[in-house]
Amino acid sequence: MNEVISKVLKTGLYLSLAVTGLGLILVAVRPPAPTDLRALPIPELARGLAHGSGVAVLDLGLVLLMFTPVARVVAALVTFAMQGYRRFTWISLGVLAVLTASLLAALFTGATAG
Repeated sequence: MNEVISKVLKTGLYLSLAVTGLGLILVAVRPPAPTDLRALPIPELARGLAHGSGVAVLDLGLVLLMFTPVARVVAALVTFAMQGYRRFTWISLGVLAVLTASLLAALFTGATAG
């Protein structure tokens, strides 16, 4: 199980690093206007990616990095379920429910940290 979780965490980290690196290259090649240097909401992020915005690619790298721990919980949930560890399966499901609820609350209320 540790190998699966390790792979998930490493893959998430390397993928986010690669995407962030690409975003940095795009920003260096085509510098954005000073007004464009802000974190993009999800709908604008999709539009920015479609237009090849370096800032949008940077934001995507950060989103991937933030979702890496969520992917870890999903991997643990699946692994525990496959191995028949009911207690840990339910605990992982509870953690995933809390993470999902907090994400949905932030999306629908516009809440931000800090």
